[in-house]
Amino acid sequence: MNPLIPDNPIFETKPTLVFCFLSVAPEIAYLLIFNFAVLYFNIPKLSLLTLPCLFYIIYKIYAIYSIRYYVTNQQIVVQRGLVSKSTHYLELYRVKDISVSEPWLLSAFGMMNIDLISFDSNEPNLLIRGVPVSTLPKIIRDNVQLCRQQNKILTVDS
Repeated sequence: MNPLIPDNPIFETKPTLVFCFLSVAPEIAYLLIFNFAVLYFNIPKLSLLTLPCLFYIIYKIYAIYSIRYYVTNQQIVVQRGLVSKSTHYLELYRVKDISVSEPWLLSAFGMMNIDLISFDSNEPNLLIRGVPVSTLPKIIRDNVQLCRQQNKILTVDS
């Protein structure tokens, strides 16, 4: 087990595989159009140019799918990266606002985006993209309130 990741998170999620493929849809469309053009004009050597694009698509899908979100009773932990991983911690008492959006394409596949606006100087907007529709926003909101009460944090709107 990775020591940077909490042992018993309240909630753990990641982007769905459908979201990963939707994220690379323009690249896949370009690849298909290019391959049809290569076949139509009968230039087989030109098809070698599709390999870098194909590797990029596979890399991007895997990079998005490897993102992990962990919610504990004190913080949200985001882990990104394939070869070199980066881990970001957002203390829950720093969260200022939670916004949930379900664009029509994500909604059709049962997914949502969660935008967390915080007082954190490193990452004031944390966007949790393409996760399955769940009670995650309510879990975050409840734990934000609990953390603020425990740490005696008061927010003042200006």
